[in-house]
Amino acid sequence: MPQADRDNSVVFSLNELRQIEEQRVEEETVAQQQQAAQERAAQEAAERAEREAREAAERAEREAEERRLAAIESQKRAEALKVKAAENQVKIKQEAKIAEEKLAAEMSLRMGEAQKKKPIGLLLLSGLLVIGLAGFAYFAYAKISENQRVAAENDATAKRLADFQIQIREHESQMSELQAELAKGVTPEQAAQLRQQIADLEAKKARREKSRQAAKNKANRAAAARAAKRRRCKADPFASGC
Repeated sequence: MPQADRDNSVVFSLNELRQIEEQRVEEETVAQQQQAAQERAAQEAAERAEREAREAAERAEREAEERRLAAIESQKRAEALKVKAAENQVKIKQEAKIAEEKLAAEMSLRMGEAQKKKPIGLLLLSGLLVIGLAGFAYFAYAKISENQRVAAENDATAKRLADFQIQIREHESQMSELQAELAKGVTPEQAAQLRQQIADLEAKKARREKSRQAAKNKANRAAAARAAKRRRCKADPFASGC
């Protein structure tokens, strides 16, 4: 082989080896970059999972505390209503007793005057005394029964409102968990299922909020009606329904 051909062959081989080495270095660099990217992605995923788990735990703890406080508040309201009803009963009994004593004293005075006059006056006053005492007894019993009924209604309403609020909080917690799951990156089928579950929970939450508002409005109307009745009866004790 001529010297020129051998030189060209050597040069060609060296160029080929250099290209192979450059390709190897390039491939190694790409592999290292890919590995670094995968490691970063894995680290970010682990950090995100840890953060989401911590946030979910904090959210669950916070919502559990809110439910606990709501239950305590509901119990306090119920107890306050019972105490108020008991105080009202005591007050009504005291007022009825005072009125009865006043009526008895008045009737005793009238009976003393009637004894000095005609027997028929005594009989008439005796009848009025019996009717008056019966009327006061009926009034006191009716008032106490009414207060007991109102206290029971208020207690039931407070419990219903607290239950609705707890259910709404639970729906919100479930939606937050599903939204966190959706944000992690799932398949299209899983994403569709998660979105449907979230939509169902939103519909349930809306129904609970509507029911809660309806119960609250009903309680407010009943309270307004009782207040109007008290004002009307105070102005005219002999009005219908007083």
